[in-house]
Amino acid sequence: MKKSLRWLVVLVLSVSMVAMFSFGGCKKEAAPAEEEVAEEEAVEEEQKTFGIALSTLQITFFQAEKKKLDELAAEKGIDLVYAVCELDANKQLTQIEDFISKGVDAVIVLCQDSKSISNAALKCREAGIPIIAMGKPPENIEDFDATVRIDGVETARVAADAMNEAAKKQGYDKVKVIECIGDLNDQNAIMRTEGFVERAGELEFEIAASIPTEWNAELCYENLNTAVQSNPDINAVYAPSDYLLSPVMQVLEQHEKLHKRGEDGHVIVVTVDGDPRGVQSIKEGYLDADVNTDAFTIAKLSFEAALDVLDGKPVDKEIWVPNVPLTIDNIDDFGDEIWGVAYSYILEEE
Repeated sequence: MKKSLRWLVVLVLSVSMVAMFSFGGCKKEAAPAEEEVAEEEAVEEEQKTFGIALSTLQITFFQAEKKKLDELAAEKGIDLVYAVCELDANKQLTQIEDFISKGVDAVIVLCQDSKSISNAALKCREAGIPIIAMGKPPENIEDFDATVRIDGVETARVAADAMNEAAKKQGYDKVKVIECIGDLNDQNAIMRTEGFVERAGELEFEIAASIPTEWNAELCYENLNTAVQSNPDINAVYAPSDYLLSPVMQVLEQHEKLHKRGEDGHVIVVTVDGDPRGVQSIKEGYLDADVNTDAFTIAKLSFEAALDVLDGKPVDKEIWVPNVPLTIDNIDDFGDEIWGVAYSYILEEE
């Protein structure tokens, strides 16, 4: 009887242990499913939206910035909401106010007006929304969480140095140049003329004329045509953006001054931006140098700055983009790492 009782106890204990481990196993199998649900909920909670305020998409440089932002957002799983003000500063302010009302997590802005954009920045800061200035620096840097910018003064100085080197290769003893000026409501344009004039003085250039363009190709053509008529002996032109390259070439051709590097009568042309037309013109022999202010790099640094601010990481108020002068001697070294090469297909489509 005692022996039977012992076996009964052993049997009960065995069944209990099997049941315990079976239930324990069930709990362990359920854990991954619970973890997956928790992960999905975390992803939903972390989903962020950036408001991207652009001044225009009619310029290839800004199209390239948008392309890079789209790529980065897709990689990070961030939604982008775009607003384009079409060069209207008041409209840009309204668009950013709309971003604020929609509760975006961060704003990246390509400033239309360097002064008035501070009104939008202050409203973002009041709402607790980080705002990053992309490429075009605002007048009041402190109003923004960060500004990704090019040192416009240094860019122009690099352009003047490149012009000086081109003059030596061409055999010119003195540079007599017409300077094109961008829109003076644009801080970049202001710095790109200040730096050029400063360095041109140091290099003893003669600035025959400084013509306003307001970043308008037609105005550039008209004023440059008049300046060349008044100064037929110029041997150089400085354009602070590749956007003005087409009217510059048209005017030179009209006055029978469009000759390739090394040819008699070649007018040295130096520009800024490094866009596809600039790259092509260097390879064709008509453009001497193009200071590359890379659109891909500007967009990448702006996007990363917005993420870092949201993550509570320290971010510099000013984030500087390097200036790289492109010439026939180095342009093939970069491949499609620079935006002007990567976007060269647009010339084939035109």
